[in-house]
Amino acid sequence: MSNYKIEDIFRISSTRSNALRVCNKKGGKHLSEIVVGDNTGSIYFLRPNRKNNTIELTCSRNISQPVGTIQSYNRDAIYISTGSYIEEYNHKGKKVLSFDTNIIDNIQAICVCDELIIAATQYIVSYYNHNIEKEQYISNDVMKFVTFGNLSDTEKIYTFVACQDKSIKILLKSTLIYEIEINSIPNVLCLSTRNIGQLFYGTTKGEIVSLKYENNDIKENWRITENDTLDSIVSMNYYYHAKLDLELIVIGFESGFVRLYHIDDGLPKLILSEYLQESITNVAFAFIKPELKLPQIIASTFSGRIVLIWRNQEIVDINSSQFYIAMEGIDNTKENGSDFEDNNNDANEENTDKIIESRILNQQKLNNIVKAKTEKLKKYNSEVNFNDLKKQYNILINDINTLQKKVDNEKEKLNSILPQSLHLDDQFDLFHIKQRFELDSSEKCYALIIDTDIPIQSIFFKCNFPIVIKKENHSDIIDNDEIGSLKINISSNEREKYSYSGTYICPPNSLKARLQIYPIEGKYGTINIYVVPNTTPPTYQLTSVIVKPLSLHERVRENEIGNINDFTNRFPIKGDLSLSEIQKFISNCFPQVPEKIHEDSSEYVYYFKSIVIDSGVCCKYRVGEIEFSSNNITSLSVIYEILSKKTLSLNKSFETFSLEMDDKLVKPLLLQLYNGLENAINIIEQHDLLIPVLNELSLQENGNISFFDADLLNIMDNHKEIEDNYENMKDIQIKRFIEGITSLYVVQKKCHGISNPSTLNKLIELLEEFKSFNGTKIDWNQLWPFFE
Repeated sequence: MSNYKIEDIFRISSTRSNALRVCNKKGGKHLSEIVVGDNTGSIYFLRPNRKNNTIELTCSRNISQPVGTIQSYNRDAIYISTGSYIEEYNHKGKKVLSFDTNIIDNIQAICVCDELIIAATQYIVSYYNHNIEKEQYISNDVMKFVTFGNLSDTEKIYTFVACQDKSIKILLKSTLIYEIEINSIPNVLCLSTRNIGQLFYGTTKGEIVSLKYENNDIKENWRITENDTLDSIVSMNYYYHAKLDLELIVIGFESGFVRLYHIDDGLPKLILSEYLQESITNVAFAFIKPELKLPQIIASTFSGRIVLIWRNQEIVDINSSQFYIAMEGIDNTKENGSDFEDNNNDANEENTDKIIESRILNQQKLNNIVKAKTEKLKKYNSEVNFNDLKKQYNILINDINTLQKKVDNEKEKLNSILPQSLHLDDQFDLFHIKQRFELDSSEKCYALIIDTDIPIQSIFFKCNFPIVIKKENHSDIIDNDEIGSLKINISSNEREKYSYSGTYICPPNSLKARLQIYPIEGKYGTINIYVVPNTTPPTYQLTSVIVKPLSLHERVRENEIGNINDFTNRFPIKGDLSLSEIQKFISNCFPQVPEKIHEDSSEYVYYFKSIVIDSGVCCKYRVGEIEFSSNNITSLSVIYEILSKKTLSLNKSFETFSLEMDDKLVKPLLLQLYNGLENAINIIEQHDLLIPVLNELSLQENGNISFFDADLLNIMDNHKEIEDNYENMKDIQIKRFIEGITSLYVVQKKCHGISNPSTLNKLIELLEEFKSFNGTKIDWNQLWPFFE
């Protein structure tokens, strides 16, 4: 690992995934050229300079909006999507053509083959022939990633789709050929050029999997699961050297890691792992160093760094023999004549391009002059009512002043709760923010990752519903010095029952913040996040994340949810509801559900599983009918309360709208809640009690603790974090438990016609005694009568 070098070769504004492409000439040993787009709407064409061994900017182009994706088939066939447009450029940045697809959504993937153009958005894959749309494939779920290639020896172009519903789909035009169900959400795909039909995918959990399509069946070749601590995979790229039979695959992680694998005898072997300290957006193989024979790694980060990772010497094991390929001091095998000819051709092309561009510019100038003269004549020939103009001007000024007062009031409110050092100035420095807010079922919380393109000083959170915010523990892969400090405040006021706020002070020069959000089921709303960069004067940018009512449920398949016959609590609804209204409501209640649905089907089914206890929800619906069923009545009560408020605001009436509770499920649910709480707190307390013992052992062994197992080493490495967060983590579990018990009690009484149970306060008093959890068990003889 230490033999590799990291070199920053260029810097642009913040970048996004799929917005970097390496272009190579068709033949010869030519160096690669790079095309990259940023979030400000600029495209940069970069190439290596052989004389001083650097990367130089060939040209840049400014387009109307950020790049959706970049695709290239050679250096003079570079296709870029922006909004609904697909544009073709040559390697010098000259636009060759522009094609409007008339697609409403942004294009995230494109493929151009002869007269065929394929464009993919989040839900639709459109196929164009001679610039006319011929057919479409419409997905019933979000397409996270789309790529194109061959599936067998035929020359047909297939579309490979990674979907949010934990599946990979293979299409031949608009026809679904094959669908693969997998156990986690795929985030990125790439295809093998050595074995046609072999594909690789990376997941949101950091898994890397190889699949092989053969004889109308797909089999798994291998799987890497050791990267779960490295976060979601955002980019991957494949390279194959036919003469050496050398296969390489490079992976880029959201956390900032770049990993290189050598696929030897069909199995992957890790040969590089580098941490770039900020989110990766793209990784690729390229030939930048003329003295090196094997490809180097290009990586782009969210902040706009273009990074080259390379080494002087490669060791490749082929057929059990060691081949040392010296990467330093080898003469370029390309002949000088070829160089001279290429340079001469390039010079001729440049002269021709300059003449054409000059003529176009002159024509544009003439057109602008004619247009300006025409507009001037129209203005003189028309009568202008200056009183009307003055009135419109005054109205606009008043509107601006009103908006400015609202801005000042919001700023004053924020300054009242921010420390004096973080008070906000009137001026704003624009910077880019990328956030990821995803359910982490293993940690029973949400992971919140915030990236910026300038260093962050602090992050301020505010919401009006109960949550717990905790620093994410990545000390096994990231230095403890890189973890900042977090302070949480809870207050109340007249308008809001509770006001939860927190401030996270970032480490110096940090471009990334990683936090864990612990919501309570049924408590939902918006968390406002104020990102304060390290600038003078102070400024901030506001972003937000939404915590959904049933946020602690993950979407699963039927075979993952358990026995559906146990879901005897029901909430049937029948009335005037369209499919789009039902879909939007389910999306607003549960995570990992698309807001809209496109598939034309008579009935739809979703399954959700709680990440805290062994319970789930089944949702079946068609036009005018929904049926929710569950073994947890509190989950259905949350849906009931939300839909009741929604229907009142829409003035809708229903034929059927009632909760049906099975009292036999109450006691098992209570036991599940208690056992889950007890186990979680016991683990936390064991860790806390182990720390003094482990410290004593470490002193006795003079710091040599290599004989500890991985769990004990993890406790030793994170003992400060465990001690600091012990009470906080215990409080999370207790809040969830007490909220679950009280919600179950209230819902049960409501289902039996009791809206204000008189014994609620006594139940709360009993549960309050459990808050200390000093080895005291709940007396079930006291608790159970409340539910009889």
